[in-house]
Amino acid sequence: MFERCRVSARNSLVISALLIAAICGADLFITMMAAAAPPYKTDFDTEIAGHAPAMLGDGKKIFRYETFGSEALWGDALQLHKAIAGEKNGGLGVGVSPKNRAVRWSQG
Repeated sequence: MFERCRVSARNSLVISALLIAAICGADLFITMMAAAAPPYKTDFDTEIAGHAPAMLGDGKKIFRYETFGSEALWGDALQLHKAIAGEKNGGLGVGVSPKNRAVRWSQG
């Protein structure tokens, strides 16, 4: 019964090549279909997208109003507010105004 089903070496090589080509083609097709499909979204992704605007708003507030302790350096140690005010307003030096925008530093 199996004598009629003998496969020559050449036929087995052709069958093997066709089988490998079919597997590679199927893999390529599946890969292309997966790339073309819209991204899969979970409930977790939707929850993250819902929180994103609030987090951006919080970030803007922190960036604009939080000093991270720098007021101790600029105000207490360096007393920058007095230098900006100038002598006329109870501070030190010439102060900061449009009139004296080009302060000349002495070259010593």
